[in-house]
Amino acid sequence: MPHELLLFAQLPNSRLEQLLNIVAGIAGAQPQRVIERHVVYRPQRDPLQRQYAVGASQNVQTTQRATSREQLSKDMFYWQTVKELDDADFGPAASKEHAPKEKANPDAERKGWAIQFQDIPEAGQRPVTTRWVQTTDVVAGDPHAHMKATMYNYVSEYVDEGFQFVHKNATILLHRILRFPNPEQSRDSPLESLPPFKDLEPLDKSGAYVVQVSIKIQDNYKPETREKAQAELLALKGTLKGVIDLEPAERLALDTRVKARPG
Repeated sequence: MPHELLLFAQLPNSRLEQLLNIVAGIAGAQPQRVIERHVVYRPQRDPLQRQYAVGASQNVQTTQRATSREQLSKDMFYWQTVKELDDADFGPAASKEHAPKEKANPDAERKGWAIQFQDIPEAGQRPVTTRWVQTTDVVAGDPHAHMKATMYNYVSEYVDEGFQFVHKNATILLHRILRFPNPEQSRDSPLESLPPFKDLEPLDKSGAYVVQVSIKIQDNYKPETREKAQAELLALKGTLKGVIDLEPAERLALDTRVKARPG
């Protein structure tokens, strides 16, 4: 099963350009711009009561689907559908609202979605955060319709934006969460069209970023695999010492479990 080892740090907006330049020197490459849309879902009821609708998961990769069902029988978790975006996916600015628009391709709009699960991190005092992760490509169909058919309800959505580097086996991500306008407005499904990017608001009003350094491993149960990945993360932590302080996260800060409703 794939696992992820991570370290984190906070970064004030005023230091973003400085750290981008430093990490570019370490990685030997310029950062890649990253914009992702995240749609959050929760199960409708307790796992033992929930059943899959007939045909609901036929458009999700089979090997990962079986693992998903096994996990669902244990706890209730928030899940997400995720899609990479670029600037063209957002609505036009006010000055361009009346300009002619190209007709959208419905099939193109559905490309690139994946279903993402992140477990609560392992317990105990550890030098790095470790958690089970799973990303399942949606090979066809509407991801929201799939989640509804598998008895999951829409909760909210947000945009994760930032800059990404790859250094050896590690992914270095400087990112922040952006909220859509009118977050208090009640909805039961994702937005059909996105607002202009400039209308999104940072969840952290200061505009600060989170630095996340991660390595994914396929076999968490081989000690040598975990130890090698952990050593690489700690070496990178040492390289960046004095620039940022990379540390494991508080376990409950990354808790993705849903509290069961009483009754």
